Amino acid sequence: MPDTAIFFGTDFYNLPIGSDQKLFIERTNQMLTYIRRHFPKCRLLYQPHPNEKDEYTLLDLSGFEVGKRTIADLLLSEEAPRIAGVFASCSWAAASAYSMGF
Repeated sequence: MPDTAIFFGTDFYNLPIGSDQKLFIERTNQMLTYIRRHFPKCRLLYQPHPNEKDEYTLLDLSGFEVGKRTIADLLLSEEAPRIAGVFASCSWAAASAYSMGF
């Protein structure tokens, strides 16, 4: 039974020069709120980008657990039967998830 919603993080310290980091954090928090609202009975998993340092500490991860660092495709494969939804603000992991049918 699908019971996990995954959000793939971004190493937003390395966004292109001129990117509005504050706005990126604000919009990411809005996405996390959306997930909390629409997946209230699910395990909420924030999966850090492999290059993240402490970016996740700047986000509102209330209700989310922070996953261990792993390759996104491997996580998607291992968690496939449990996945209720996959989200990302700026991650190719979302493209992998889409191609896997999520």
